Amino acid sequence: MEALKKVDLQSVSADYDRQADVMYLRFGDEQPGFGDDGDDDIILRFADADGAPTGATIIGYAELGWPDRKDRLSEIVSRHLGVRPSEVSKALATVHL
Repeated sequence: MEALKKVDLQSVSADYDRQADVMYLRFGDEQPGFGDDGDDDIILRFADADGAPTGATIIGYAELGWPDRKDRLSEIVSRHLGVRPSEVSKALATVHL
């Protein structure tokens, strides 16, 4: 019998802080980590424990026009997290400005 392949079922989630104008995109469970500047002023987040990608933070989300450039944001973040852009788009669609 062929062994079953274990599939990682982590998903991307999004939270928006309207007062601070900050979008938080998270992959899997929250964990201690650090950020590094990525493309287009997006802060890419990594786990302290093993350096694995854990999410992204976008400061000035609305001010910088990201609501009108969600496709570009989805491309950048999906490359970082190793997921499909549609997964990031789906998370962004759950947030209402």
